[in-house]
Amino acid sequence: MTPTQDLPRHFQTLTRFACAMIASVAFAVSFAATDAQAGTPMIAAGTMLSCGVTVSGEGLCWGPNTFDQTNVPTGKTWKSISAGNVHACGVSTSGEGLCWGDGGFSRTTVPSGKTWASIDTYIYHSCGVTSSGEGLCWGKHDVSQTSVPTGKTWASITAGDSHSCGVTTIGEGLCWGSNNSGRATVPGSKTWASISAGSEHSCGVTTSGDGLCWGANSWGQTTVPTGKTWSSIEAGAYHSCGVTTSGEGLCWGMNNDQQTDVPTGKTWSSISAGYDHSCGLTANGEGLCWGNDGWQAYCYSYSYGCTDGRLVVPVGKFAAGSVGADTTAPDAPVLSGAPSGTVNDVTASVGFTGEADATFSCKLDSGSYAACGSSPKSLTALSAGSHTFYVTQTDVAGNESIAASVTWTVQSIGTTSPTLQTGAGGVAKPNEIKGEGYGLTGVIGTEPTPVFQWQRCTTLNDAASCAALTGVAGSTGAWWGTRDADIGYQLRLSVGWTTVQGVKNALSALSGLVAPSVTAAPEITFGTNPYSRRLDPSPVKDVRQRSSFGTWAGYIAGVSTVSFEWQTCTNGADTSTCSASTTSRNHPWYTPTANDAGKYLRTKATITTRGQTAIGYSSLSYIRATRPLCRQATATRKTKARATGTRQHKAHTTARIRAHAAC
Repeated sequence: MTPTQDLPRHFQTLTRFACAMIASVAFAVSFAATDAQAGTPMIAAGTMLSCGVTVSGEGLCWGPNTFDQTNVPTGKTWKSISAGNVHACGVSTSGEGLCWGDGGFSRTTVPSGKTWASIDTYIYHSCGVTSSGEGLCWGKHDVSQTSVPTGKTWASITAGDSHSCGVTTIGEGLCWGSNNSGRATVPGSKTWASISAGSEHSCGVTTSGDGLCWGANSWGQTTVPTGKTWSSIEAGAYHSCGVTTSGEGLCWGMNNDQQTDVPTGKTWSSISAGYDHSCGLTANGEGLCWGNDGWQAYCYSYSYGCTDGRLVVPVGKFAAGSVGADTTAPDAPVLSGAPSGTVNDVTASVGFTGEADATFSCKLDSGSYAACGSSPKSLTALSAGSHTFYVTQTDVAGNESIAASVTWTVQSIGTTSPTLQTGAGGVAKPNEIKGEGYGLTGVIGTEPTPVFQWQRCTTLNDAASCAALTGVAGSTGAWWGTRDADIGYQLRLSVGWTTVQGVKNALSALSGLVAPSVTAAPEITFGTNPYSRRLDPSPVKDVRQRSSFGTWAGYIAGVSTVSFEWQTCTNGADTSTCSASTTSRNHPWYTPTANDAGKYLRTKATITTRGQTAIGYSSLSYIRATRPLCRQATATRKTKARATGTRQHKAHTTARIRAHAAC
């Protein structure tokens, strides 16, 4: 696999002007000394970046900056800059040689102690010529591409893929390193003005203006247009570009990214062939680049088709008399779609527009400015409080605008927890529980519809034991009618809202333990004992009384117990005078004794479920002194009188009977 298959190919040599019709060998000497002097602008196309020198000697590089390859050292006046792959090299007007960016294979390690006339760089190695004509190359050396032939005085040397080429001061053309496809085999019997080493081919211009290319021709990159007198030709990766003595610009070879589509209607002074893009300067100092503007591996979004800015040539920098021409900052960008005032939304989308080809920088609040990317800018996860979003634009001349800004406030949405009201259904629904007082705070606009979820908690005062009641009718409303399964447990209500700040939930405190309840109190009836053998023959009903158990909510078979008790009361208006009867305590039938005459009777029924009880009382029933009671009282008196034969017992019996006045 060739190096061009391993890594995106860049080829860049400095654009050189040659007076095509001058046959003097002395031209090559003067070329090395005067090429790209300050005041002579130049542009070089690299692999994924482009570089240039302005008429004022300012050095510029543009495109992706993954390894600081576009950070041209400041404080220098530049004569030339060569754009590499992810690095660049240049020579200042004082002869200082510098390289920057990715320094792999030591390709950016310029030999020290030299005064340089030119430096050219490629993917893995760089080459240069000193002011004394010494030729040197450094970097990768796997096929002797840095072994400069000795005993020569050099006018120029260019670095290719895995080979290098140069022209001596006497017009001798030489190439060394890999000779695959004949790329290092220079046509003989020529006096050369310049030679450019490309990927798998090389190109050159003779002192008579002939243009030639040699090496691989798989894309037609060595097929030089005929009938032309050339000023310069440069070999790129798989295409070549040149300028004729009449200022016509032409490119040929691979055109998959329109890298050979030279803009028409221009008079050119130089054109540089890169990997899959090309750059050039017109005679009036207009800088242009064309071809591919984005490489998948280095695009900021890491997606094919994105742009990295290598084609965006700074304007107003390369024309004569343009020094300091564009120093006016653009207006602040125009913002659109931004929120205003007070909002609940924790996201925002702010659009921005400005000058054509301007770049935009954004920041939120006190953060740092960074590239905005495409418009609109999306902001997410905004905290509650005030926010200010800033946008600046920088025009193609490098002038930055003041910031446009917009301020708004995000108001936090809070919740109010529900409180539980038991017995909210009244007499009709005594066991119903209702959640009240729940809601949202800080909502702007319409409050979302709440969603309710009731929970049953099986361990006393332990919220961790609460589980949602699902698939139960009524479990999604603010009301909850307790069921037998809830007896002895606690309930809790969860209320949720889906808001622009996410789901908000509010929980009630745990309810008290759910107890069983009386739905119908016991009821006492008279003379309805079907088992009574002694019915009163008079119209007065039988003295025996019967009570129902009443009805209950919360009775669970096998879990609940029900107890029954008869009580007698001495005052019908004061239930505190009621006490348990010693007879018929757990039986639905009660037969009053003589001692009960003139008192009141009621029943008490108690249900217990999981430790929780409910009690029901019947209404009071008056015990009349009917004839059966009188007969009972008389029989009691006679029996006791015979048994004692004493006047004391007779008096006692008489007192008891008189207590039942009806007798």
